[in-house]
Amino acid sequence: MDLARARRWGLALLALHLAWRAVRYALDFPLWGDEAFVALNLDARDAAGLFRPLEYGQIAPLGWLWLVDAMREGFGPHAWALRLPAFLAGCASAVLMFRLCFRLAPGVGGLLGFAIFAASYYPMRHGAELKPYAFDLLLALLILGAALRAAEPTRKAQDWWTFGLACWAGVWFSYPSLFVAAAALAMLGGRAMRRRERPALAVLATIGLLWGASAAWMLTQFAAPHAAAASWLNEMAMWTPAFPPLARPWEWPWWLLKSHAGYMSAYPSGGRDFGSSLTLLLIVSGVGFWRPRARAWTLGILLLPLAFNFGAALLGKYPYGGSVRVSIFMAPAFCLLAGCGLSILLVRCGAARRGPQIACLAL
Repeated sequence: MDLARARRWGLALLALHLAWRAVRYALDFPLWGDEAFVALNLDARDAAGLFRPLEYGQIAPLGWLWLVDAMREGFGPHAWALRLPAFLAGCASAVLMFRLCFRLAPGVGGLLGFAIFAASYYPMRHGAELKPYAFDLLLALLILGAALRAAEPTRKAQDWWTFGLACWAGVWFSYPSLFVAAAALAMLGGRAMRRRERPALAVLATIGLLWGASAAWMLTQFAAPHAAAASWLNEMAMWTPAFPPLARPWEWPWWLLKSHAGYMSAYPSGGRDFGSSLTLLLIVSGVGFWRPRARAWTLGILLLPLAFNFGAALLGKYPYGGSVRVSIFMAPAFCLLAGCGLSILLVRCGAARRGPQIACLAL
């Protein structure tokens, strides 16, 4: 399959995926528990009141709360209005995921990666509900795409500021976008240092300082009080396995394996207790997809957010896996790597010829 044909198939999948999203959104399912709790908080408060810790153990970023509240004020307290930001974010994420897949892995690898994403249940579900998870996915894709553009030799000044804006917006609309932004800043900074690109380092330092200051304010003044008010959530049976067993470090390898083979890798579907083992195997296989020259950079920009997520989990601040929704910011990396791993499997089984299937950008 040549590159043009793979892209045409990808565009057809994108159209079907967007149609599926529209149908699911139009079905207007009843609000489920956590959605109803968010709606009650919105109904009981004005925009300033949303700065205070939410009731019923709900935690959401301030920018997202204000956006949804604006939808409620503008269109009324209807489920379709409250879910509209998530729907639009989901549709934008699909387009960005298509571009990411065919940018990093043009050919069958990118096509299969996007196909896995397009068929995945959880990104679809969270793209039509009153929760901020669709924005976690959207901001991850925005930051990744902007970072890749900023890494190109032909980049322009506006590419740097697009990257900065994506990082800064993430602070207000998505907590786990902090992991993606930190990883992107680290990878771009390391690349600029190796190449002795002083102007790039200066720009990255400016972006990082502004992003760090905004993140520090948001975390200390808004997120920390909200988390303290809902600290009992960490003691729930659903969440305790999502934090490393600090008192038993010898169990960490098994715990990490179980976490990655559970809901964290549930694309296109999966479950706990190694229910996503096949996808995890494909993700691991996809590590060898890129040429050696591009492998370290590509894998770093895709997978380094996991290291920051793990650090937050060690501090008890953010769960590591446990459910798809808290780790959906890793969906772009996992779906793309799984698709690349599947393409390698097809090549080795003789079902496809070598050539465009293993093409990639040597960044």
